[in-house]
Amino acid sequence: MELIQMTPLALQEDLCREIEKITDGMFFRGEGQTPVPLKAYAQALPLKKEKAGWTEAADGNPEYFPYAVVRIESGKIMDPVVIQTSVFLGIFDDSEENRGHRKILNIIQKINERFSKNPILSGAFRMQEGSFEFALPDEDEYPCFFGGVMMRWETAPYRREDEYT
Repeated sequence: MELIQMTPLALQEDLCREIEKITDGMFFRGEGQTPVPLKAYAQALPLKKEKAGWTEAADGNPEYFPYAVVRIESGKIMDPVVIQTSVFLGIFDDSEENRGHRKILNIIQKINERFSKNPILSGAFRMQEGSFEFALPDEDEYPCFFGGVMMRWETAPYRREDEYT
């Protein structure tokens, strides 16, 4: 399949939508006790909103749990264009079992499964074979749990249009 030309910004937006689609049907604890779906953000969490109450979350942004932050890390303009992405995951789980890492690993597995079966995203990006990596933090951050996924993507370069090519 030949890839169409797209930008890193389009990759970021498409990957945000795809991660929400991949985790559709998975619910996590949001603010309070309400089960909510995971929300994906581009590059960073929105600026913190001041809210009364609910201050126990370790990262200072409890209103955003559960979340995925899709970051463009770097790129190389060549043929094909290669774009390095990271996806940072965060959930809140204050159950006494202290098993929130299992939910993070399930999200990572769903992302891996999706792109292992079909590495094409939006007809424009192909995940490089063997580029899927993941990590969990070294320290326990209960009741907040985090993880990350790194992937490299390829897309078609733009071609020169002048008479010298």
